[in-house]
Amino acid sequence: MTAFPQPPANRFARYGALWGTLATRLAPPELHQFQGLQPDYRSSRQYVSVGNIVGDPHVSVFFIDYPARSRLKLLGRMRSAMLKESGEAAKRVIDACYGAKVERLLLSEVEAFDWNCPQYITPRYAMDEIQPMPSALRLRVSELEAALGRFGAGAAAAA
Repeated sequence: MTAFPQPPANRFARYGALWGTLATRLAPPELHQFQGLQPDYRSSRQYVSVGNIVGDPHVSVFFIDYPARSRLKLLGRMRSAMLKESGEAAKRVIDACYGAKVERLLLSEVEAFDWNCPQYITPRYAMDEIQPMPSALRLRVSELEAALGRFGAGAAAAA
């Protein structure tokens, strides 16, 4: 399983034949035409991703929105394509700012999807989402302390 920890929406991919046992909905025809593309970067030259899909092209990808507690599961088949064969598609997914060398593209065709139950999705938030929360509380505490100070000063003057 490969994880891409970029909150709030994370994506997990699983390669292998086990997805056929999961409860899913068949994807509508327009979703069958969607092809997910992702670059396959040169790394340790073990070719694990390509080796997995050569053995079994079934893949499942989970998109998780932790704050909203929602999860979309896409099921399909993946194949690899050399960059020379990919043409314009390669230009759409290669990030020139990222220094790693792209060896090929991985193309996924969606066959089924399912929105999973949110029961066991623990809400998680990115720092930029929670950073403003304490500052609002600090401001409110300051306002209350100032009001309390004015109240205390008024009580002392009356005595």
